[in-house]
Amino acid sequence: MQASRKLLLASIIVGMATTATADWDSFWHHKKVAMHNCKIDYLRNQSWPQPFLEHDAYKVRGPFETMANNGWRLHNTLSHEVFRPDDSILTAVGRNRVQWIATQTPANHRHIYVLQAATPEDTQRRVASVEEALAGLATVGVPPQVYVTAKVPTMASGEWNAQLSRKRREQMVAPKLQSDNTGTN
Repeated sequence: MQASRKLLLASIIVGMATTATADWDSFWHHKKVAMHNCKIDYLRNQSWPQPFLEHDAYKVRGPFETMANNGWRLHNTLSHEVFRPDDSILTAVGRNRVQWIATQTPANHRHIYVLQAATPEDTQRRVASVEEALAGLATVGVPPQVYVTAKVPTMASGEWNAQLSRKRREQMVAPKLQSDNTGTN
């Protein structure tokens, strides 16, 4: 029993002696790296949260920019109602919409989306009609690009929207102030 203890103690001492060897340069190298990392950590902590604010703000603004772009796309889509059904030529309302998009929308949103017709030939006639209307306008800067889209804009009558708003207001719970139950005056 005692011999096994001495043997165990001797093996531990020998094991520690062999693993604790290191030359002088490796000690200073690791110390320099550790001090450098400590300095970097200190500087990061001192400047926090400034380096991360811009990235966070960009990520927060992203969905709102997408919604705004989708709204402009919806607004600038020329649907079936602004084309004559027999020959797919722009109506007067359609020409007014094209003029408004070409002259009044912000420059980065000046794109005209033409809703795809039942046949490719009708779609080409629609695009040609829109480009002809654009050619007759005096625009400042680059004229709007014309794109074909298959995404049908959601539209409803003003009467239906007003009825929906009225129903929503009627079903709204009346606001109430909470009574003061704290026991103080």
